[in-house]
Amino acid sequence: MIIKVIKPKNKDFEITFTNNDKIVVSEDILVKYNLFKDKEINNLNEIYEEINIEKIYKKARNYALYGRSINQMKKYFEKHNITNNDYLIKRLEKEFLIDDEKIINTLLTKNYSKLKLRESLNKYLFEEEKISLILEDYDELSALNYCYNLVKNKYNNNQKLFRYLVQKGFNEELVKNLLNIF
Repeated sequence: MIIKVIKPKNKDFEITFTNNDKIVVSEDILVKYNLFKDKEINNLNEIYEEINIEKIYKKARNYALYGRSINQMKKYFEKHNITNNDYLIKRLEKEFLIDDEKIINTLLTKNYSKLKLRESLNKYLFEEEKISLILEDYDELSALNYCYNLVKNKYNNNQKLFRYLVQKGFNEELVKNLLNIF
């Protein structure tokens, strides 16, 4: 098959062959396979496979834009029966679309209780060993002090303040010690 026409179509390119078959490819595929007018193509299977990978990547990219972890992406690929996920994960990491360390650092700066932090880390499907290590080093007292300073003027008595902080997941003993309730 010989390429008759290559014309832009949205963000991609539509290639028309001499037999009037048409395919739409991305610019990356166009460059990778050095596709140009009057070039003869013997085997389109490789290009079709690349087009499918691009479609899968676009879906994965859209999913990753919502702040996903590597394990969440693996589960997404598994759910959609997508193989070749190591390549896709590396590509997403290279483009800074998934970054576990960034997610962890963001969660650590939110001043959550250990309970809420564990829940959030589990939501991102981090391994239990990693969660335990993070929680071991986490300073819940400084998070408690931060939350206390934010809401101490809102509640006029210690009982309401105590209930609010415990409801946020902070350890009852830590809250009692902070509020000097015995």
